[in-house]
Amino acid sequence: AYKRDDFDGVMLSPGWEWAGIPDAHTLSKSELSDLRLERLRSLQVHKYCKDGFIFIWVSKEDLAQIVHLMYEHKFAYVENLTWVQLAANNAISRRA
Repeated sequence: AYKRDDFDGVMLSPGWEWAGIPDAHTLSKSELSDLRLERLRSLQVHKYCKDGFIFIWVSKEDLAQIVHLMYEHKFAYVENLTWVQLAANNAISRRA
């Protein structure tokens, strides 16, 4: 069995910030940003992965705050990966 800090990597995929918050869509951008940061703080991912990688799906507007939070737990920002969603015909998807 794994101990709590045995993981080489932790990935937080889309939705991690909204789990259990049914009215999130009614919040302002500022409130959403605060909520995402608070949710990440409450997850305490640094306790699961002390010496490894943490991959977080995050909006560009929250990147600086989340990087700062992770620095507080001795993680270093290494890479930014950008996804572009394509339609079936390989055109850039315009869905919101």
